[in-house]
Amino acid sequence: MIIGDPNIFAIDYIIKDVSINYDDKSEWTHGSLLFYFNNYIVGDVTRWVNFKDCVYWMEDMIKRKIHIPTKQYSNLSAEKLMTIFKTKSVVDLGDYNYKVDDAINAVKSMSHDDLCEGLELYQLASIEYIGERSLDQVLTLMIDDETGFKRFIIQQRKENVCEFVVKTEFIIKTVQEFIDSYKKEVKKNPVHYFVIRDNTTVQLQPEIL
Repeated sequence: MIIGDPNIFAIDYIIKDVSINYDDKSEWTHGSLLFYFNNYIVGDVTRWVNFKDCVYWMEDMIKRKIHIPTKQYSNLSAEKLMTIFKTKSVVDLGDYNYKVDDAINAVKSMSHDDLCEGLELYQLASIEYIGERSLDQVLTLMIDDETGFKRFIIQQRKENVCEFVVKTEFIIKTVQEFIDSYKKEVKKNPVHYFVIRDNTTVQLQPEIL
C-alpha cells in the first residue's frame, strides 16, 4: 500500500504477519517498508521490519525531529554532508575489513573537534532509523532547506549520494497518513499467537486458545 505521492515523497508498506505473545500480550507486526523520493526507491524490501518500532520513530520524527533547527548545514553540499557523516558520525566495519580493533583505533585517533562535529550531525540530522531494518544499508540526513522545506540526503549501499527537497508540510501529512493507515490495516490481519518456552518460540494452534 502506497501512502503519499511517489513523485514527491511516499511510504510503501505491506503487513505480512501479526503475532501476539500469549503470555504478556505484546504485539509483533512484521512486513516490508519502502520510501519513495521523486520515484527513487529507498530501502530493502527483502528485510522485514517491526512496524511497532517504525511507527514509534516516525511519530517522533514528525512531532520532534523535523522541528530541530539545522540551518547551520544549509550551505553545505549533499556530498560534503555525507562525507562528514560517514567519516565522523558512523563507523562502517566494512571500511576496516571488519576488524573491530582497527575501527576503534580510527575513532580514538579522531580529533575532539571532528568527533563533536560528527556527533552533532548525527544527533540533529540522522533519520535512517525510522525505516528500521529496511534501511540498514542506507544513510539518511534531513536538513533544513529554504523556509518550509527539508533536504533529504541519502546514500544507499554503494550508490551515489542523492538529494531530494520536500515540503515539510507534505512530509508530516504523509507520515501521519501512513501511521493512521497502518493502525487501521493491522486490525484487518489475522493474528497468530505464540509462547516462548525454553528460549524457543512455539506457535499456538487456534483450537487450543
